[in-house]
Order: sequence, then structure tokens, then C-alpha cells
Amino acid sequence: MISQESRKIEKIYKKINKLANSGYKESFYDLLDDLINKGDYFYFENVMEIKYNIKIKNKTINDIRENIWLEILKQTNPSVSEKIKKIYDNNNVYQIGYDIYGQNDILGKIEEISINPNLSMYYYVNKELEKQRGTFVTYLKVTKYKYNNINESVIKIVGDVNYCMDVELLYNWIDNWIDCPIINTSEDNNLVKRYESAIQYLLLA
Repeated sequence: MISQESRKIEKIYKKINKLANSGYKESFYDLLDDLINKGDYFYFENVMEIKYNIKIKNKTINDIRENIWLEILKQTNPSVSEKIKKIYDNNNVYQIGYDIYGQNDILGKIEEISINPNLSMYYYVNKELEKQRGTFVTYLKVTKYKYNNINESVIKIVGDVNYCMDVELLYNWIDNWIDCPIINTSEDNNLVKRYESAIQYLLLA
């Protein structure tokens, strides 16, 4: 029979795991504060040690708030490449170099481009950006071949137009933009979302 303590540890772990998969740092802090206020910090310590192999018994709450979240993310989230591969697999496409294929026909290509975002706006909704990727954000340049013909193509930029500070990029491609609004999670998750939008565009008839 599962003990009451084990049930509580598992329940807290599931909450943390859900927040980590979503990238909600502030909600993790709220959960930590709630556990402390309810006198359940002991269970939190056990979750960290049992589930994440992180020993926090000699750490202050400030130390935990500053350092533990990124360590949890590292152990929770699959890599960006794994997430992108899953998108490819789900849509029956594959990539060789920059080229994207579906059912043995070439659909187009996807290239990554680094842009300098409007930092004051971007940090407001994505405070993890600076820690994870410095001052650049990766948008996608998607070339779609018409009728699988590499000599006829349409190029689109996949990203959030509101946060792009690259004047040349905006000027040259503003009429060929697939707007992919940022979500309030990690920049890695935003990049995966851009790949999802890019693949959906390539698959459109």
C-alpha cells in the first residue's frame, strides 16, 4: 500500500513537472511559497532529492529560487532537437540539410536566422530569455517550393513581428511574414512553436 507521504511527494512532483514542461517559472515560485506556508516544505525537499537528485537541505530559500528552477528544467524538458523531430515525425516529413521532404517529394527548406528582439518588450513576457539565449532570438526563413519545383518558390519569415528589431528583415519581408506570437515560456519552446508553424505552412496545398 502506498503511504500518505509517498502520495504527497508524487502529487507535488506532478505539479512541478507540469510547470517545468510549460516553463512557468513564476508559478513554480508560487507553488514553493504555498508549500512553505502550508508546512509542506519537507515534502518539497524529498521531491527534489528523490525525483531530481538535488539536495537542498542546507540551502536557503533565496538559493533555491535563484538556482533550482533551471536545474529542474534541464532534467524535465527534452532537447529542442527532440521536440522538433517529434513535429517532423507527427507530420511524416524529414529533413536533409536545409531541405524538407514529405512522401519523397521535396517541400522546401527551413533556415534559422538570429534576430535582435525588442528587449524591453521581450523580457516583459519572457524573463528566461537572457539566461538561455543571450540577446538573440531564432526566427525561421522558410522557402516553399510550388508544386515541388525548386525553381518556383515563396519565402516566408516565421516569428513574432511585434518583437523584431531587425529593420532590414522587416523591410524586406514584412509582406511575407508568418506571425508566430511568443508564448510566456522559455525561448526554446518558442522556437519549437515556430518550427511547428513552418511545417504546417510547407504542408499546405
